[in-house]
Amino acid sequence: MSIGKQNLFIDGHWAPSESGKTHESLDPFTGGAAKRASAAAAADVERAVDVAQSAFGHWASLPPSKRRQYLLAAADAAEARASDIVEAITTEMGGPAACGNTTSRSLRRNAALLQTASTKV
Repeated sequence: MSIGKQNLFIDGHWAPSESGKTHESLDPFTGGAAKRASAAAAADVERAVDVAQSAFGHWASLPPSKRRQYLLAAADAAEARASDIVEAITTEMGGPAACGNTTSRSLRRNAALLQTASTKV
């Protein structure tokens, strides 16, 4: 079975860890690998923090209407990919379908929170 690999998302791009090391999460039902992810090291974390700190000034300078657009886009993206996200979490955690339903409700709540936050900026 071929499993997917998840890289690190830093500075708007997906990239492997600087070390090239990975971590496998196991499917609790099969014992097989569910996903392989890049294993972030200190250098990767420092790079992500540096990028986030440099982006904050730009974010803070955006007018509230523009920040609202970004928050609503994030909410829409979460809603649009909810079934994929639920499937990935359920597989990785080994939860039954009921667990997926709970995760789906949680994702929808988070999307609603993003929509609510967008009204506050």
